[in-house]
Amino acid sequence: MNYSLESVRDCNFWQALEEAGNRISSLALQRLLDQSNIEEEAVPLDVFLYDENYLKLPHLSEVQHNMISAMTDISKEAKYTEGVICWGKSGGKDFVSGICIARIMYQLLCMKSPQEEYKMSEDSFIDAINIAVNASQASDVFFQPFRNMINRAPIFRKL
Repeated sequence: MNYSLESVRDCNFWQALEEAGNRISSLALQRLLDQSNIEEEAVPLDVFLYDENYLKLPHLSEVQHNMISAMTDISKEAKYTEGVICWGKSGGKDFVSGICIARIMYQLLCMKSPQEEYKMSEDSFIDAINIAVNASQASDVFFQPFRNMINRAPIFRKL
């Protein structure tokens, strides 16, 4: 299923509005779409995680899924603005944090201007960080698997 704004513009949406007797003009609706800071609507989390066009992951545990869901809500109404994963050794902290960073970056890439959305200067950077004990751990445990996940995901090749 394609979730882009183009699919909304190309479907029989306008015709359906007219047939339903809706008095909203297509020009007014077009203005609403154009004023949005959304370039392309981000797909739902489960599509991003499991669909063959996105991360293509095996199903995650409920705890992992809930953590990713909570930590990747970047709406203005989001409950959290930062997070720390405190699971035991080999509990999947780096794996889940990598998925969170990938999801947030994907959502930001769906916006026309993330900086405008968050009231930042146009030339400001938006950073995502992962903290490790040392460079070797950062490279071997986080960045190499993260790079592999991004390289495998068709959506990031498209962007």
